[in-house]
Amino acid sequence: NLSEDDLVVADDSIKGFTSTGSSILINNAADQIILNFPDIPGVTKIGENAFNEHFTDKNVGIQLPNNITTIEENAFSDNPKLTSIKFGDNLQTIGKFAFRNDKALTSLDLGSTVRSMGYGAFADTGITGELIIPDSVTNMGESCFCDVKGLTKVTFPASLKIIPPYAFYQC
Repeated sequence: NLSEDDLVVADDSIKGFTSTGSSILINNAADQIILNFPDIPGVTKIGENAFNEHFTDKNVGIQLPNNITTIEENAFSDNPKLTSIKFGDNLQTIGKFAFRNDKALTSLDLGSTVRSMGYGAFADTGITGELIIPDSVTNMGESCFCDVKGLTKVTFPASLKIIPPYAFYQC
């Protein structure tokens, strides 16, 4: 489990790992690491580029706490070894390219509170099978799931009035 000391925190955002946080990845001999992010009072965001290109050597699963409401642009993008993400119960916004090019991310449960997914949020990931977009989603960015070749079925909610251009291009 991660602690507040393992993370760089500024204002209301987690900005990345401290040196002790980085050493958890480097010094762990396991093939699969699950990182449980702590619930830090006043912190509601995973910041822009916070964990971009961090998970390249070992398979990593992420569990976010309930206080996180926003995942900003490129927060977890370009991580070839990010295998899973579990969102907390209050996540509302997933930013532009937040998980782009995370090819080991093969399944996705968006939960029941996500309202908005940005441009290319899950583009070029390894998501396979059925994707259920929850009733809470009212906004989906262009190219949101572009190049997700393993999708076999997508269920849309009535709340989503517009499926934007290229949302599922080359799927």
